[in-house]
Amino acid sequence: MQIAAAVLLFAFAGTEGKTTASSTPNGGVFAYEIHQDTMADKYYADEFGPIPLSGAPGCTVNIPLAGNFAANSPLSMPTMPLTLRWLYHVELSNASQYLAISIENNSAADFSIVQIAVGSVGTATINNLPHNSVGTAQCDAHGKTLDSMVSITASCTPSASGTFGAADKLAAAFSLNGLVANKVVVLDSMFAGYQRIFTNEYNIANALNLDYLDIRNGFFEYWITNHTGIELVLSVVHRNLWLSDFCRARNPQVRSASDLTGLSFIDSVNAFDGDIAARVQLFAQSTNAFNKFNISGTRLFPEWDQSDSQSVTKIDYVVNMGVFGRRITLAASDSISFVIKTHSFKFNDMSGTVMDALAMPGDSVTIPVPSSWTAGSGRFVFDVSSTIKMPDSARLDTLVASQTILAPVNPTVSCQWDTVFAPVANNAVIKGQTDFSGVFRLNPDSLRITGNVGIPAGSHVVLMNDLTDTADPSYFKYMGLMKIRDSLVFAPSAGVLRERAAPGRFACEALFPVLKYSVPVACRVSAEWLDMRGRLVYSYVNRWAGPGSYAVPVPAASWPGGVYCMVFRAGNFETKGKIVVVR
Repeated sequence: MQIAAAVLLFAFAGTEGKTTASSTPNGGVFAYEIHQDTMADKYYADEFGPIPLSGAPGCTVNIPLAGNFAANSPLSMPTMPLTLRWLYHVELSNASQYLAISIENNSAADFSIVQIAVGSVGTATINNLPHNSVGTAQCDAHGKTLDSMVSITASCTPSASGTFGAADKLAAAFSLNGLVANKVVVLDSMFAGYQRIFTNEYNIANALNLDYLDIRNGFFEYWITNHTGIELVLSVVHRNLWLSDFCRARNPQVRSASDLTGLSFIDSVNAFDGDIAARVQLFAQSTNAFNKFNISGTRLFPEWDQSDSQSVTKIDYVVNMGVFGRRITLAASDSISFVIKTHSFKFNDMSGTVMDALAMPGDSVTIPVPSSWTAGSGRFVFDVSSTIKMPDSARLDTLVASQTILAPVNPTVSCQWDTVFAPVANNAVIKGQTDFSGVFRLNPDSLRITGNVGIPAGSHVVLMNDLTDTADPSYFKYMGLMKIRDSLVFAPSAGVLRERAAPGRFACEALFPVLKYSVPVACRVSAEWLDMRGRLVYSYVNRWAGPGSYAVPVPAASWPGGVYCMVFRAGNFETKGKIVVVR
């Protein structure tokens, strides 16, 4: 008797907007969908926001000192005009900020107070500025404005009487660098070193920590609109994107970008060291496009976002300002907007670690109970074999196939058993037996058997895209698709009952790599493995076991080296033990 027990379908689909992952059974087939928002048009915009001033030349004003002066009598000094040839108009933001002013006393007089006023920005005051010394002060600059013509006004109060020499003066110096503006009208040379980076994060997979993803086909098309009055240069940088062939040639087991640190690949077409970038000139108030930016044949190394439990890839949009000696106007509300389109995006394979356990409901089948079967006091056993079907190159560290038998006449009574595959490849087969004594003693006329497939958290997987037929309706719906099928065969086909004696006592004989235990009566069985910090590593929870002896594989192949504690419970029986995993 053969039963198609469960189907696991990994479908990587595209949707618009916030990336999501869903896990819903549909007609007995479980679909785990990873939606990628770049499959549909994505809209993204970013305002420049407050503009940091950088690259402004320093300003110095010399204020002459002449004549006689009296102690503690403020001196009247001339107003000095200052022309800022690179600046036409600046509106400083309302954020808390201060203009720093340096004042040098190049005279023989000591001053108890020195004040310097810079246009409408404000006045800085220094107390006690001795002769031939330098002091600093600052004035509140938030919300102030500056134009190209600035008046510098000074006043000072000597501490003693005397006469200034012919060369005596005060020197005031300041710079606008470090201030933040809402609007500037300046020469573009002021922004010679200006760079702004916008980073956009794309969700690739929920609850799957990807080592890498090999992209079979992929074309990004960017439409960028420059909503400013200045000319910009934009670079789009895809982080941790390498040539797939280069990664395979270096090491077929490469699982992270850090494995390739310091390496580079150069041929007649490509030259990059881990990122792939494109560059375009953005003219003022215009729309520009990268047409079909090709990332086919690349390997992407995503980053793991712990806060959202998802694998993400990041793309940086780096904006630089060209310097042409022109007058420019830039406002905090100026922006750059993007429309991102993805064409023919398909992957070959991906490798990663399952972060949240996957449980997949499977198919059910009802079989009749032959009249020749009679209830007795012994243990009733089916011989079962389970076969896994999936793409040849796919790999799973661990797969758990669970089956449940119940009698429709009383569905509250059931028995369940697990088949653990570790590791798993195509055509993997495991054979075992299942006891259904408790269900059969209800004298049912039929039995309902349900199969489920699950992948435990911590399992490492290599998923292959076997969606290649363009005539398949799913081809244009998904980035890729992979099926895992678990089929059960009950032998012999007539479902012969066999009876054998039950063990005389509870026992737990071995802990690793196979958990062996015996129970003399039907009961619920559970086992848990914990690390030395008490964190749960693996569990075999609440399984029905009829009288008999059992052997269950323990998938410790992927566990880090260390000491682990196991707690085994069967009915009222409990025992503990330790295992050591050596790497």
